[in-house]
Amino acid sequence: MNAPDPGLVDRVFCRALALASARRGRFLALACRGDPALGAAVERLLQAEQASRAAFDAGIAENRRRLAAITGDAGAAGAPTREGQRLGPFRLLQRIGAGGMAVVYLAERDDGAFHQRVAIKLLRHNVDAGDDIARFDAERRILSRLRHPNIARLMDGGTTPDGVPYLVTEYVDGYPITEYCATHRLDVEARLDLFAQVADAVHHAHQALVVHRDLKPSNVLVARDGRVALLDFGIAKLVEPNAADGVQPATRTGVRVMTPEYASPEQRSGDAVTTATDVFQLGALLFELLTGVRPLVAADGAPPRASAAVARNPPGGARPPGSSLTLSRRLRGDIDVILQAALQPDPARRPASAAAFASDLRAHLAHRPISARPEGIGASLWRLARRRPLSAVLSGVAVLLLAGWLASLHWLSLELSRERDLAQSEAARAARAYQLLLDIFGRADPLAQGSAGGRGATVWDALDTSAASARATLRDDPGTLADILASLARLQRAAGRLDAARGLLLETVALRER
Repeated sequence: MNAPDPGLVDRVFCRALALASARRGRFLALACRGDPALGAAVERLLQAEQASRAAFDAGIAENRRRLAAITGDAGAAGAPTREGQRLGPFRLLQRIGAGGMAVVYLAERDDGAFHQRVAIKLLRHNVDAGDDIARFDAERRILSRLRHPNIARLMDGGTTPDGVPYLVTEYVDGYPITEYCATHRLDVEARLDLFAQVADAVHHAHQALVVHRDLKPSNVLVARDGRVALLDFGIAKLVEPNAADGVQPATRTGVRVMTPEYASPEQRSGDAVTTATDVFQLGALLFELLTGVRPLVAADGAPPRASAAVARNPPGGARPPGSSLTLSRRLRGDIDVILQAALQPDPARRPASAAAFASDLRAHLAHRPISARPEGIGASLWRLARRRPLSAVLSGVAVLLLAGWLASLHWLSLELSRERDLAQSEAARAARAYQLLLDIFGRADPLAQGSAGGRGATVWDALDTSAASARATLRDDPGTLADILASLARLQRAAGRLDAARGLLLETVALRER
């Protein structure tokens, strides 16, 4: 059994590692079908990873306990949690998320007025939380200015009895967009339609002069009813420092706030962050949603093609269902162009806005031209036919009828021309024959100069001379020559010169056969 390709082993292992344990068996059965050596190698890596995880988790838990003892962080492992605590009219139920700056709890209204579930985000207790408090306050101000159905709205805020700031936002009971699409096995069209809602939400934030800066699956949830909700503006910034309320999130000197896996080239290099940064992250997120892998974009290289990434990787994971070949063909063309435009390393070469990004997605779904590239007449007609098939069929029938009518006119014109040419040819032949016959009788005129036989000549004496003259004159017109010779043959027969008549008739037959 040959050793499997190490690169392939690594790719399949990484894909399997990203899946829940219950889904790995089916994925490996598909990805390693027909290659038992590949399956065995990946299984060994998974077992080694599980064996090392326990020790690793134990070390993390110990570090968290030590951190909690130093900082008093209620969200750290081993430290008391806030579950059951009341904050205004809300009671904290359970912790549902955590980040470097804050902890998020599911809470419900507990004042008897009405039933309502919300998400409450509390700032972590840190020794030096000045920057985090400023950023937390900026998030509150940013959320207060955003009103969009695809952005989780701010509902309340305040400070806990022990002085910890918190925000109360809409609770979205859903899944990260990648997990939602994988669980529901959405095809490419459904994913594009869903993702256009994300771009709409980002565009609304940009109109409010807000750059999100952290677009990733965990911050884009899809509710059970299929509605997209954009979350976590914790590291968002205002496009203009003095715009609106004049607040801009503070950042420690030398610290770049970002998620490296989805960061744009300008974020990684420390250059200016603009709305083009969010456009790049939209492209990176959609690339992963359609291919199952994250794009690798070099600062000075060409953006990757989604169709090529799909062709290089086995089916499964978070990407749309279907074979690699089928999916690669589906992504080739418009989708490759849209994603490569969004993933340009140079911000100036990306789409002008998130709205333009969404517009191209919807144009592709509607079989209309996309703005990311010009389109020829043939491609435009093909899109029109796909968009309105009935009109295209009727138009096609009309074009065929018109083409048939024009072809009939052309054929009739050719036929009339042929008949005209034939008539002219027949007239010319008749004229030549008439003239030749006049010449024959002229030679038999005893008074004419150069007549055959002199004054005693008759028509019969001139026939032989006339036949020779006809052959010389009508050498290029065998049809007319045959007519003349046939007429001379009849005259010879009338004169009783049967042998001469027979010779002329045989010559006439030969000319007719030609």
